[in-house]
Amino acid sequence: MGNKIKINKDVLKWAVGLSDKPIEHIMNKYPKLEFWLNGTENPTIAQIRDLSKTTHIPFVIFC
Repeated sequence: MGNKIKINKDVLKWAVGLSDKPIEHIMNKYPKLEFWLNGTENPTIAQIRDLSKTTHIPFVIFC
């Protein structure tokens, strides 16, 4: 398992909302997104890097 990082949930919500991808696409690609949004789990660095590419939001914004 990769290193998990704590992210700002408000930034995560903002990025998902700003994405040009439908929420269904993002939820399917990241099944744990709901847990990240409610703070019960933290994503790995690799997951946030990938989400950054998917949403076109720079990685550093999430950290």
